[in-house]
Amino acid sequence: MSGNETFYDPEKNYQGWDFGTPSTREFIDEFAEGAIVFDGCDEAIMGYATRINLDPVVVYSYNLLVAVFIKQGMTEDEAIEWIDYNVAGSWVGERTPVILHTP
Repeated sequence: MSGNETFYDPEKNYQGWDFGTPSTREFIDEFAEGAIVFDGCDEAIMGYATRINLDPVVVYSYNLLVAVFIKQGMTEDEAIEWIDYNVAGSWVGERTPVILHTP
């Protein structure tokens, strides 16, 4: 990370967002059946994406993934490194989830 750049804002109420609730997972199970999901990261699910002639894939928020891993005990830098290498950096086939980056 460089400068003052940060992905996790401790002032934001990530818990107030309606991500990772049972209804979110049920939504994914219903509309993106068989999609690959990351264990323990349901809170970072934004929804699913469709592509022509391909099965739907789960979409995760990068910022919320950072928040999830911080909540699990990592520092922000550790979470970012873990996500970049082990999550966003993994390819598990055509159903590999998409990571959404937002400001």
